[in-house]
Amino acid sequence: MNTGAAFQDYVFSLANTKKRFYYLFALFIIIINAVVLALIRLNDTEAPLTNWRLLAIIIYALLFTVLFFIRPEKEKSILAVFTFSLIIAAWLMMKELLPATVNLLILLLFKISTRPLKIKVNKENISYPSFPVQNIAWNELNTIILKDGLLTIDLKNNKIYQHYPDEINPVDEVAFNLFCKQNLQTAR
Repeated sequence: MNTGAAFQDYVFSLANTKKRFYYLFALFIIIINAVVLALIRLNDTEAPLTNWRLLAIIIYALLFTVLFFIRPEKEKSILAVFTFSLIIAAWLMMKELLPATVNLLILLLFKISTRPLKIKVNKENISYPSFPVQNIAWNELNTIILKDGLLTIDLKNNKIYQHYPDEINPVDEVAFNLFCKQNLQTAR
């Protein structure tokens, strides 16, 4: 979490506890789109199954469903983005702008909600991973402390953020707290 030398950035990775839900929701939306596209395509009396590209997209969306459960998390994200892109293309090929736009919005929300969550602490500010990212100036803080693995950010506006960061690269609590104390004193 500490990048090395004193007065560098401290980066705390947070677990995204809702990520599995977001992946399952994306899977649900993809399945619904595939079924609706297939039904529309099969009921098209003017050009039944002549558009092989659309049929291929529907088959791929169904294949995605199977691949989703056997791939690691990073590949799931790439698969989901690719599949949503294909579904958006399918709706556009059918000249249906509303479903294409809704799926584009769902794709954007999916990317935002599954992004890595990191709190960055440096001499300039604290970057908090809300949407949009909140940059907290040192003079807006009452205190920031890391104690027993719990990061507490106490703002002057009575908001408190508390997180247990992932312990991939543990931070020296004494050095971090000294760094924060010095920056708080400088900002006052």
